[in-house]
Amino acid sequence: MNKHLLASSGGVILLCLISGVLPVKAITNAELNDQKLANTKDGINKTNSETILADELLLTDNTNQQDLSSAKAQQNNADTKLDSPTNSAQTQQTSDAFAQVTSVSQLSDVQPTDWAFQALQSLVERYGCIAGYPNLTYRGDRAMTRYEFAAGLNACLERINELIATATADLVKKEDLATLQKLQEQFAAELATLRGRVDALEGRTAQLEANQFSTTTKLSGEVIIAALAATGGASGRSDPNPILVNRVRLNLTTSFTGKDLLITGLQAHNFLGGVSGQGSLQNSLGLSSDLLSASSARTSFEPQFPGLNVKDLSNVGANNLELYKLLYIFPVSNKLTLFAGTAAETSDAFPAITPFYGEGQESISRFGGLNPVLRVSGGTSGSGLASAAGFIYSISPSLDFRALYGSVNANLPEKSPNEVAPDVSNTPLGGGLFSGSSVIAAQLTFKPSRDLDIGLNYSHSYHEINILGTGLIRNDIGALAGVPLGTPVQLNSVGGR
Repeated sequence: MNKHLLASSGGVILLCLISGVLPVKAITNAELNDQKLANTKDGINKTNSETILADELLLTDNTNQQDLSSAKAQQNNADTKLDSPTNSAQTQQTSDAFAQVTSVSQLSDVQPTDWAFQALQSLVERYGCIAGYPNLTYRGDRAMTRYEFAAGLNACLERINELIATATADLVKKEDLATLQKLQEQFAAELATLRGRVDALEGRTAQLEANQFSTTTKLSGEVIIAALAATGGASGRSDPNPILVNRVRLNLTTSFTGKDLLITGLQAHNFLGGVSGQGSLQNSLGLSSDLLSASSARTSFEPQFPGLNVKDLSNVGANNLELYKLLYIFPVSNKLTLFAGTAAETSDAFPAITPFYGEGQESISRFGGLNPVLRVSGGTSGSGLASAAGFIYSISPSLDFRALYGSVNANLPEKSPNEVAPDVSNTPLGGGLFSGSSVIAAQLTFKPSRDLDIGLNYSHSYHEINILGTGLIRNDIGALAGVPLGTPVQLNSVGGR
């Protein structure tokens, strides 16, 4: 059996993102305190700004262990001197009593240029928490004892209790309570009416929640009713009568986790056509093919194969209910999303990037809605022809890559032996997940701005018969001239938009 290739080419756009990370080194608080102690005992005077920066960032180089040991030894010597009888007596004398101050200016060793001046000023003048030594010094660079800490904390807590008691002493007066009680008695009837209304609303809300359709599923619908009339067409054909057509769709969207989505779509329409296109508008104009009714003389919301189940060439009556969409979409990571379904189309995964496409709002003509590359092998049949699976990978917020594999007759184990034409069976699109008509498609979508999208798409399709499967033109059937209809065809198509 001979196979023929048909190919076209286009362009491609690539985007690279580069980022970098700068390393830092951190030390622990204990190491930082040891280093500050060594600097103090060695007589190294740092500015206040340097001390604050070291406390906040905790970023420094490792300190030599010998220097730290030397500093600790000096500290031990200093502590020994402080423990002498003379120093102990002085320490005890200054610790016995503190002089309460009412202004930070009373502390002789606290200057407005000190980094903690504002904090001390607030604690002294606003809360009265800070007490100085009898000689009116604060000694802010000296380590305090546990007794001094307890005394200062107790003074702050007592002051806070006083402020709370003062602010809440007359918060609610008896006169106010009496007035409120009188108002309640005067408006008792109105309050009872309001309470009854609230109870009724709560009852109705509970009833609605108990009888709601679903907590996880949303129902939406669409109804299109159109009057169509055409003129012209093939030579010798009279103008057909105007017709009235409809398409009705109900969509159920269900989420089980809040991030996934199950789409179930039902539709019914009264477009006719069958295998030969008999009864269709394009057939009356003489513009349809003799098989599978391919023609551009159709509206955008008309299915590709009206009145026909293309899988087994059986007829479909007007307004018969059919499942045109069954697709499950679920994320597996922040950047990767998978999808699969037994009733899907290429346009479900690939953004259209055209102002003339949209459910119920697309262009009047089927030709103006989507790129023909997406329509190859029935990729947008309007009836969920293919079983498909694929992924969407978000490279960046403005760049993503999508790909899918779709099989038209995935549910048929084998082709029918009956023939409707030489080497064409009653299942002209083949059978099986991998042996029948299929398509592998991919698209790279770039969004440089909010109002501009650029898409580059590619598809490799296999057809059991000599057909493009776009449904756009009469020559869609028997696309390769001189090649028998029963000859399989492979297509490599590239498109950009």
